[in-house]
Amino acid sequence: MAHRLHAKFNNTSTVHLDDENTGTDADVGGPAQPLLSVRGLTKHYALKGGLLTRSPGSVQAVTGVDFELRKGETLGIVGESGCGKSTTSRLIMALMRPTAGEIVLTGSPSGYRG
Repeated sequence: MAHRLHAKFNNTSTVHLDDENTGTDADVGGPAQPLLSVRGLTKHYALKGGLLTRSPGSVQAVTGVDFELRKGETLGIVGESGCGKSTTSRLIMALMRPTAGEIVLTGSPSGYRG
């Protein structure tokens, strides 16, 4: 069965799955299966060295993020400036390639397609 993922972002964020064939809500995996599962999500940015120097290391933007979001739940990502909120969101939306970790959406692995 084919499904479309509709996301609307304004004052409130909602994610809605519909069945393309019937136009009704799809119960993908039933109530026990998480809608979104994130395990060990990590993003490190390599620092660039000079012409004759080795790579000086990396910046750890996000390290080891884990959570599950089930039907009917709402997730808020909050924290101090520079703590990785935007990076985490971009990784979940597959706008960036993670260094490590797994993102599963409605039971299917999801991820960067760049």
